[in-house]
Formats: sequence, structure tokens, C-alpha cells
Amino acid sequence: MMKKFKGEEFDEKIEFFDAMAQSDWFKGMQEELCGWIGHFDGEDLLDIGCGTGRLLLRKASRCRSASGIDLSIGMVETARSLAEEEGIKVEFLHGDAERLPFQKKSFDIALSTCVLFLMPEPKQMIKEMNRILKPGGKAALLNPSPALTLEKAAEAARFLPEKERPMMEQWGRVAEKRHRFSEEIISKILKDNGFTYVSSKRTENELGLITIAGK
Repeated sequence: MMKKFKGEEFDEKIEFFDAMAQSDWFKGMQEELCGWIGHFDGEDLLDIGCGTGRLLLRKASRCRSASGIDLSIGMVETARSLAEEEGIKVEFLHGDAERLPFQKKSFDIALSTCVLFLMPEPKQMIKEMNRILKPGGKAALLNPSPALTLEKAAEAARFLPEKERPMMEQWGRVAEKRHRFSEEIISKILKDNGFTYVSSKRTENELGLITIAGK
């Protein structure tokens, strides 16, 4: 059985994950996801497993409200500091993706990048995403594709700047130990837990899987 991560495990790696969040290859996959969502204008947006908040800080100006939640207290504190430095209004909270501290029907979009694949029981996070979304709301997910292995990550890393190579390789290493969702599997999880339509596609580099689900 997969273990559940503790926030303290990520507290120790804030610098690493913040650098990864700013890498061109990871931002590129996030932007592919955001482009497929459509628009953020006037929407209430939640980022589950927001890390240091880099993605939210890029999108907040287009939203009616922007919120992020993370299991790591250190990540949340870093995100709050970055938001204050940049003068961007975003709410960052410490919390668990399996027990989101929000009322039903609070958000138009719930996005999460590279979090669901870490969960021992992905369905519980999906249930929570469904609960906090408004009618007509969207869940937007980025996870490793079935193609992502340490070998494939190491091959892709050869074409990255030297400082970004360990990040890509670590992503592949962790993916081998956790979930690598196929389009069919993630569609079933989402539909079994309250979503009515699901669409997925691979990222340009084939290593990520982008999924949009509606209720």
C-alpha cells in the first residue's frame, strides 16, 4: 500500500520544488493545462497542492478570487511571502487535499498539478474537488502519463539546462513508485466520483497527462 506523504517531507524541499515550478519544462506543461481550461476571467480559482504558489501568482489577476492550499506549512509560508513581495492578492492556506476546508460549491475551477498521482487513494481527493466545485465547474489536472519512467525522464533531461535535469529525473523516479494514469483509468476515477464528462490528452513532451472534468 502506498504511504501518505506528510507536509514535513515537503518542508525540507521547498527550494527544489520552487526551482522546478519556475523551470521552462514544468511551466510549459502547466500552461498547456491552463490553455485547455479556457478562461479564468471572473472565476473563483483553487489550486490544490499549490506549492510555492507560482502558478496562481501568474493567473490571479484574471480571476475574481484565487486561492491555494498545500499540505506543507513551509510551502504556504513561502507562497504568502512571494504574493506579498509581488503585491498580488491570493489566499494561501495550509490543509489536506482529502479534507478541503471550503464549503460546497465555492469554486468555478479546481486545478491541481502533479498532486493526484501522489495520493494513496486518488478517489478521496476527486470527491473533494467535486464537492467544492459549483454546478458547471471544472476540475483540471496534470499528472504523469503512462509514458513517464525514470529512463524516459533521464532521456528528456539531456535536452534541458543542467540545473533542471535533476528535477525532471526526480519526477520520473517518483512517478514509477506512485500512479501513472492512463486516459481510461483517470476517466473512470473521475466519473465514478461525480463528474459527468472527462477529456484527457498527453502533453507535448508525452510525459504528462492533462485532464479536464466537468460536473
